[in-house]
Amino acid sequence: MNNGDILIRVGADISAFSRSMRQATSELDRFQQQNKETFQSFTKVGQALTATGLAIGGALGLTVKSAASFDTSMRKAGAIAGATAEEFDLMKAAAIKLGADTSKSAGEVSEAKHTWPVA
Repeated sequence: MNNGDILIRVGADISAFSRSMRQATSELDRFQQQNKETFQSFTKVGQALTATGLAIGGALGLTVKSAASFDTSMRKAGAIAGATAEEFDLMKAAAIKLGADTSKSAGEVSEAKHTWPVA
């Protein structure tokens, strides 16, 4: 073997190594871009889910508040009327029906019962 053969062989090995490194770098760049796109998609989904969760939470909060307010108002009306448990249940059912059948809500009907004359 002469010195020229060694240099050519080493040079060839370095060229193959350089090509492999460029290819690996290119594949890593593509992988990184795909991960970036996936992360951005997850971010968008997360933002949408957060907004949806907040909307649902707000709606549930209002529903619970309305139900609690209705119940409190009905209990006051029942106490003012001196209603028994059975009479209270009838009053509550009437308020719910009036709320469904009129432009007033059941809560508004229960509030109005405070002003109804007691027989």
